[in-house]
Amino acid sequence: MVVHARSSALGSVNLAGYIVAWLASVVIIVGSVAPWFTAAFLSVPGTQSIGMYTLAMGGLAAVVLLIKAATPSRWPLVAVAVIGIICLLTTVVALVKASSLIPAEDQQNGIVSIGWGLWMTLVGTVLLVVGSIVADLVASPAAILGTDLEPSRSTVDDAPIDWADRATTPFFIVAIAFGGLVAIAVWLDLLFGVTLLP
Repeated sequence: MVVHARSSALGSVNLAGYIVAWLASVVIIVGSVAPWFTAAFLSVPGTQSIGMYTLAMGGLAAVVLLIKAATPSRWPLVAVAVIGIICLLTTVVALVKASSLIPAEDQQNGIVSIGWGLWMTLVGTVLLVVGSIVADLVASPAAILGTDLEPSRSTVDDAPIDWADRATTPFFIVAIAFGGLVAIAVWLDLLFGVTLLP
């Protein structure tokens, strides 16, 4: 098998983590403009509260991730992780404030509830942090070798594909994101009495 030197600026990152981080920034943008609070026939988008900040941070993260595609520097991924952490804290503050302002009876009766956009933003922020960290710290097999694993067209090699290695990174991302969401749910319940599940 002949290997070629990887010329892309994304050659040094874990591509699955990079894609998850970029999609997460889009999820944050959509979640920020979606309903954060609903009451009867009224819904309030996140942009009418601190969702405008998460919208700006989601857009900024998407732009910085596009910049990463053009530069071999690791600093864009570090910046995205920091943006994600700030965005996560902002979303948690919004969730805590919303839960404290809505009376428990109204929440139980479904009169006023937290909208799906706020939950979507929360999930997006967790995925943004996890994806950017995995993209920066968990090297792909090609990055470890410093080469592209695609064989040359002139060389025919029937080497088997190691599916276990390819499945490890997405599983790792999902496991960390799920663990992060569970940790946030427990933290909110213990510190603020905000129960995410009925």
